[in-house]
Amino acid sequence: MRLVLFGPSRTEIEALSRDLIARHGENAYDEAVYLAQIARDVLRSAARSEIYHLAAKEIRQAYPADAESNSGRGAKPITTQ
Repeated sequence: MRLVLFGPSRTEIEALSRDLIARHGENAYDEAVYLAQIARDVLRSAARSEIYHLAAKEIRQAYPADAESNSGRGAKPITTQ
């Protein structure tokens, strides 16, 4: 269970999801997964990784068929941590 006081707010996640969809269209899910991996691996930023991870989940729920294709960068589906 995620505490409301920690991590990105629902508003931030929705805003990032809308931005990724506007910028990347059908590849928004792949981009969110890719950015979550970059944030985690390169930037070592758990907070940044979490918001992209949550945005990817939001996009997957909004567009399940597009997210399942995983075209773009060959991103792997998000798994819970």
